[in-house]
Amino acid sequence: MKKLLLVICLLLISFPIVLPFFHNGYFPTHDGEWAVVRLAEMHREIKDLQIPPRWSGYLNHGFGYPLFLFNYPLPYYVGEIFNLLGFGLVGSIKIIFILSVILSGLTMFLLGHKLWGKFGGLVSAIFYLYLPFRFVDLYVRGSIGEALAFIFYPLIFWLGINLLEKKTKLWVIATAISLAALILTHNIMAILFLPFWLIFIVLFSFKEKSFLSAIRYSEKSFAYSLSAAFLGLSLSAFFWLPALVEKQYVIVGHIPIANLWQNFVSIKQLILPSWGYGLPGQVNAFSFQIGWVHLLGFILCLFFLRKQKFIFLFLILAVFISCILMLPISYLFWHYTPLFSTIDFPWRILGILGFFVCFGIGGLVNSSIGKKIAVVLSVLVIIINFGYAKPAIYLDKGDGYYATNDATTTSFDELMPVWVKIKPTDRLDRAIFNYSNNIKNINLIKETSQKLTLDLILKTDEEIYFNKIYFPNWGAKIDNQEATINYQNDRGLISLAIPAGQHKIELSIHKTPVEGMGDIISIVSLIIILILLLRKNK
Repeated sequence: MKKLLLVICLLLISFPIVLPFFHNGYFPTHDGEWAVVRLAEMHREIKDLQIPPRWSGYLNHGFGYPLFLFNYPLPYYVGEIFNLLGFGLVGSIKIIFILSVILSGLTMFLLGHKLWGKFGGLVSAIFYLYLPFRFVDLYVRGSIGEALAFIFYPLIFWLGINLLEKKTKLWVIATAISLAALILTHNIMAILFLPFWLIFIVLFSFKEKSFLSAIRYSEKSFAYSLSAAFLGLSLSAFFWLPALVEKQYVIVGHIPIANLWQNFVSIKQLILPSWGYGLPGQVNAFSFQIGWVHLLGFILCLFFLRKQKFIFLFLILAVFISCILMLPISYLFWHYTPLFSTIDFPWRILGILGFFVCFGIGGLVNSSIGKKIAVVLSVLVIIINFGYAKPAIYLDKGDGYYATNDATTTSFDELMPVWVKIKPTDRLDRAIFNYSNNIKNINLIKETSQKLTLDLILKTDEEIYFNKIYFPNWGAKIDNQEATINYQNDRGLISLAIPAGQHKIELSIHKTPVEGMGDIISIVSLIIILILLLRKNK
């Protein structure tokens, strides 16, 4: 009963943070409105039975581009559920942001309760909810993936501890599903987070007093942890495997979307309070502060945790490494390390740093003096940071505005295929780009996000350019016969050499070999999980 009261208390504490989402309309953020447009596109693709959705046929002014091949899809899968339930596009995105706050508070409570007890869990959760960077993600950047990722950091740590302690298939499966969910929620944050989780697992495995017993314990621990990690990677392979291989076909695979040097932070920015709604480098740039109450709480918690060598060592390592990785001194690491070299914004790790700080602060309750300090700091952090829970302005554009927006939803058109030299700027109301007098008749039969079918009568032989940007997953048929696609033109459009006369033309999306392989791996992994659940625990 006491635990239930603490959870209710936590929900009440969460409410002021999400209150602006109950306002009519929406509010502008760096990415928040794009999330609504993407949800509208996800709805169209699922309606067209494009499973899993990868090619966005309506966006890029109707010329299409591979949005969900590279952009994390889970927030939009969840958003589509609420959209189908009648909450609308804007309402569904709002619900996801609200859930990101409430559920992250509950998962942090789970982790804190596991390590520090009920009161310690509540303290960690309060600091986690009122972390300044959480407000940046909600009301300035509007990053739906990063906001949802806050749910999984404490959840995966909590599952990892239980997995190492209990070593059963159910904990392996739960950990694997959570790891897969984090990858699908924000792949970059997963890359940043997973090394820290592995360090935690290693240190937890070696916390035994005897070195020999630690070795024996760690062998089983690593086996279970690696099984969970491997299964999590396999479950999400339908997303990350094609994205990793086919990244070579889009701009972001060749050109950085931002200057790495301009996206480091200074120690001053981490420590001093600030607030703004602009981009980094602007006068009113958003805040990179950890929060002075958080910093004070973390420093004090180290004093109370110094005898718990495992936790103490991990927190020191995690916070130190996180801070170093955001400073210019880490340039060589970001520039040359595989996978990490694709990340252009080192300050993204600020959210993970905040997780470690809040996770540790719960350790204040290890003594009677620490409990009193924790109460004072918890009240103080709410009072000081509550004012950040507000958008710059409110707007009410309606779902129709977002449903008909057909831009690329990316800041630098970084997902545009590299062979596109002239980008689309306007939407055309016809299926053929080079419509001419040589076309005697055209009858559009069907057009969806993954298929275009039409009848065409030509007076003479001609190279016909369609209003579809080429990608390796496109195929073509002329009169039910496979046809060779040419895309060597400045616009990167699909073109076909079509002889004179009447013909049936079909353009359709199919899975590339790597996309098919990713799908198969994920399906097999899902089947393995179902088999494990049906079998007796061994």
